[in-house]
Amino acid sequence: MGSTTRATRRAMVRGHFAVLKVGPALTFAFREIVFALAAVERELFREARPAELSNILEVLEAAMLEHPAHWQEHHRGTPEEQAHARRYSLSDRIRNYRADPRVRSALDRLMRNLGGGPMPLALLGRLAPGQAERVRDGIVENSPGALILIDQVLQDYAFACRG
Repeated sequence: MGSTTRATRRAMVRGHFAVLKVGPALTFAFREIVFALAAVERELFREARPAELSNILEVLEAAMLEHPAHWQEHHRGTPEEQAHARRYSLSDRIRNYRADPRVRSALDRLMRNLGGGPMPLALLGRLAPGQAERVRDGIVENSPGALILIDQVLQDYAFACRG
């Protein structure tokens, strides 16, 4: 997950921890970059909008509210606390909604809206500093499709397993 460090994972491997689940970390990384790209989209198209914004965050929220079975047992509290947890919990449940046609469509629109050219590095640096550093270092291309790839998570787990 987002709160587990590379060093912690490596220590777990050295301690013969039987299973390192990469799924939660991949989901967390996916959510973080999608949320950052949604903020980039809103900022870039504040004045001159494309035909339609993706509204990915609102679409995700609507899908989660329509089908609460995937998150209700994990996010307790007031409606406001639940809303915050649906978006920002380290126990990310968003992965269960990626197959929803509306979510897929919104994600596709986000990719199209941002895919017309490189995003301003300063803006990317403010909203997704880790990915902006990777763009600046020439590790990843400055495009939404490249940024959404979560190879860094896999590299972190490979690092841990080299024990």
